[in-house]
Amino acid sequence: MNHRTGRAQRYNRMGHAQSNSPFIEHRRSRSAGQALLLVVVMMGGILFLVTAVAGLLMYYQIQQSNDIANSTIAIFAADAALEYGLYHYFYEFTPTPECLESGCIVTTPQISFHNFAHASATIVVPSAEDAAAPVRIYGNGRDPGARTIRTLESSVLVNPSSP
Repeated sequence: MNHRTGRAQRYNRMGHAQSNSPFIEHRRSRSAGQALLLVVVMMGGILFLVTAVAGLLMYYQIQQSNDIANSTIAIFAADAALEYGLYHYFYEFTPTPECLESGCIVTTPQISFHNFAHASATIVVPSAEDAAAPVRIYGNGRDPGARTIRTLESSVLVNPSSP
Protein backbone atom coordinates (compact mmCIF):
# COMPACT_ATOMS: atom_id res chain seq x y z
CA MET A 1 0.00 0.00 0.00
CA ASN A 2 1.09 3.49 -0.81
CA HIS A 3 1.03 5.58 2.33
CA ARG A 4 0.05 8.77 0.41
CA THR A 5 -2.75 7.53 -1.77
CA GLY A 6 -3.80 4.42 0.06
CA ARG A 7 -3.65 2.35 -3.13
CA ALA A 8 -1.76 -0.86 -3.64
CA GLN A 9 1.45 -0.51 -5.66
CA ARG A 10 2.74 -2.87 -8.32
CA TYR A 11 6.34 -4.06 -8.26
CA ASN A 12 8.38 -5.21 -11.20
CA ARG A 13 10.73 -8.21 -11.27
CA MET A 14 13.57 -6.18 -9.80
CA GLY A 15 11.54 -5.20 -6.80
CA HIS A 16 11.08 -1.56 -7.81
CA ALA A 17 7.75 0.09 -7.44
CA GLN A 18 5.91 0.61 -10.71
CA SER A 19 3.70 3.54 -11.39
CA ASN A 20 0.12 3.11 -12.50
CA SER A 21 0.35 6.34 -14.53
CA PRO A 22 1.16 6.04 -18.28
CA PHE A 23 2.54 9.62 -18.23
CA ILE A 24 5.45 8.66 -15.96
CA GLU A 25 6.30 5.64 -18.16
CA HIS A 26 6.27 7.87 -21.24
CA ARG A 27 8.67 10.34 -19.57
CA ARG A 28 11.16 7.56 -18.78
CA SER A 29 11.28 6.26 -22.34
CA ARG A 30 11.56 9.81 -23.66
CA SER A 31 14.63 10.59 -21.53
CA ALA A 32 16.24 7.33 -22.66
CA GLY A 33 15.71 8.43 -26.31
CA GLN A 34 17.24 11.82 -25.59
CA ALA A 35 20.33 10.19 -24.11
CA LEU A 36 20.66 7.91 -27.16
CA LEU A 37 20.29 10.89 -29.50
CA LEU A 38 22.93 12.82 -27.56
CA VAL A 39 25.37 9.88 -27.79
CA VAL A 40 24.78 9.52 -31.54
CA VAL A 41 25.36 13.25 -32.12
CA MET A 42 28.56 13.18 -30.03
CA MET A 43 29.87 10.13 -31.90
CA GLY A 44 29.11 11.84 -35.22
CA GLY A 45 30.99 14.95 -34.10
CA ILE A 46 34.01 12.92 -33.03
CA LEU A 47 33.98 11.04 -36.34
CA PHE A 48 33.79 14.34 -38.22
CA LEU A 49 36.76 15.78 -36.30
CA VAL A 50 38.88 12.68 -36.87
CA THR A 51 38.08 12.74 -40.59
CA ALA A 52 38.88 16.47 -40.82
CA VAL A 53 42.25 16.01 -39.10
CA ALA A 54 43.11 13.04 -41.34
CA GLY A 55 42.19 15.07 -44.43
CA LEU A 56 44.34 18.00 -43.29
CA LEU A 57 47.33 15.72 -42.70
CA MET A 58 46.83 14.15 -46.13
CA TYR A 59 46.75 17.64 -47.69
CA TYR A 60 50.06 18.54 -46.03
CA GLN A 61 51.66 15.31 -47.27
CA ILE A 62 50.52 15.94 -50.85
CA GLN A 63 51.76 19.54 -50.68
CA GLN A 64 55.13 18.37 -49.35
CA SER A 65 55.50 15.83 -52.16
CA ASN A 66 54.77 18.60 -54.69
CA ASP A 67 57.38 20.82 -53.03
CA ILE A 68 59.95 18.03 -53.31
CA ALA A 69 59.22 17.68 -57.03
CA ASN A 70 59.45 21.47 -57.53
CA SER A 71 62.69 21.59 -55.54
CA THR A 72 64.19 18.87 -57.74
CA ILE A 73 63.24 20.79 -60.88
CA ALA A 74 64.76 23.99 -59.45
CA ILE A 75 68.00 22.21 -58.46
CA PHE A 76 68.51 20.80 -61.96
CA ALA A 77 67.70 24.19 -63.51
CA ALA A 78 70.26 25.85 -61.20
CA ASP A 79 72.83 23.23 -62.17
CA ALA A 80 72.21 23.93 -65.87
CA ALA A 81 72.50 27.68 -65.21
CA LEU A 82 75.79 27.15 -63.39
CA GLU A 83 77.15 25.16 -66.33
CA TYR A 84 75.96 27.88 -68.72
CA GLY A 85 77.60 30.55 -66.54
CA LEU A 86 80.91 28.68 -66.67
CA TYR A 87 80.63 28.32 -70.43
CA HIS A 88 79.70 31.99 -70.79
CA TYR A 89 82.65 33.12 -68.66
CA PHE A 90 85.27 31.01 -70.45
CA TYR A 91 84.03 31.24 -74.06
CA GLU A 92 81.69 34.21 -74.57
CA PHE A 93 82.59 36.77 -71.92
CA THR A 94 84.88 39.64 -72.96
CA PRO A 95 85.49 41.86 -69.97
CA THR A 96 85.84 45.58 -70.41
CA PRO A 97 88.94 47.31 -68.97
CA GLU A 98 86.74 48.84 -66.24
CA CYS A 99 85.45 45.39 -65.34
CA LEU A 100 88.98 43.99 -65.02
CA GLU A 101 90.15 46.97 -63.02
CA SER A 102 87.31 47.46 -60.53
CA GLY A 103 85.38 44.19 -60.80
CA CYS A 104 81.90 43.69 -62.17
CA ILE A 105 78.76 41.59 -62.01
CA VAL A 106 77.46 40.03 -65.22
CA THR A 107 74.07 38.34 -65.53
CA THR A 108 73.49 35.88 -68.35
CA PRO A 109 70.23 35.80 -70.28
CA GLN A 110 67.44 33.72 -68.76
CA ILE A 111 67.27 30.10 -69.87
CA SER A 112 63.87 28.43 -70.37
CA PHE A 113 63.47 24.67 -70.37
CA HIS A 114 60.91 22.36 -71.97
CA ASN A 115 59.33 21.73 -68.54
CA PHE A 116 58.76 25.51 -68.16
CA ALA A 117 61.47 25.91 -65.52
CA HIS A 118 63.69 28.99 -65.74
CA ALA A 119 67.33 29.62 -64.84
CA SER A 120 69.94 32.35 -65.02
CA ALA A 121 73.57 32.71 -64.05
CA THR A 122 75.33 35.58 -62.33
CA ILE A 123 79.09 36.01 -62.70
CA VAL A 124 80.96 38.08 -60.11
CA VAL A 125 84.39 39.14 -61.39
CA PRO A 126 86.74 40.44 -58.66
CA SER A 127 88.80 43.59 -59.08
CA ALA A 128 92.40 43.50 -60.35
CA GLU A 129 93.64 44.56 -56.91
CA ASP A 130 92.32 41.35 -55.43
CA ALA A 131 94.05 38.91 -57.79
CA ALA A 132 93.80 36.04 -55.31
CA ALA A 133 90.00 36.28 -55.20
CA PRO A 134 88.13 33.69 -57.24
CA VAL A 135 85.50 34.41 -59.86
CA ARG A 136 82.16 33.42 -58.38
CA ILE A 137 79.42 32.04 -60.58
CA TYR A 138 75.89 31.63 -59.21
CA GLY A 139 73.28 29.49 -60.94
CA ASN A 140 69.68 30.34 -60.00
CA GLY A 141 66.94 27.86 -60.90
CA ARG A 142 63.17 28.27 -60.54
CA ASP A 143 60.42 25.69 -60.85
CA PRO A 144 57.61 26.23 -63.42
CA GLY A 145 55.39 28.03 -60.88
CA ALA A 146 58.34 30.12 -59.61
CA ARG A 147 57.46 29.09 -56.05
CA THR A 148 60.76 27.31 -55.43
CA ILE A 149 64.13 28.92 -56.11
CA ARG A 150 67.45 27.11 -55.69
CA THR A 151 70.92 28.64 -56.04
CA LEU A 152 74.21 26.87 -56.64
CA GLU A 153 77.61 28.56 -56.45
CA SER A 154 80.94 27.76 -58.05
CA SER A 155 84.25 29.51 -57.43
CA VAL A 156 86.94 29.51 -60.11
CA LEU A 157 90.41 30.86 -59.43
CA VAL A 158 91.58 32.46 -62.67
CA ASN A 159 94.68 34.51 -63.35
CA PRO A 160 93.48 37.13 -65.87
CA SER A 161 97.00 38.32 -66.72
CA SER A 162 98.11 34.92 -68.04
CA PRO A 163 97.93 34.33 -71.81
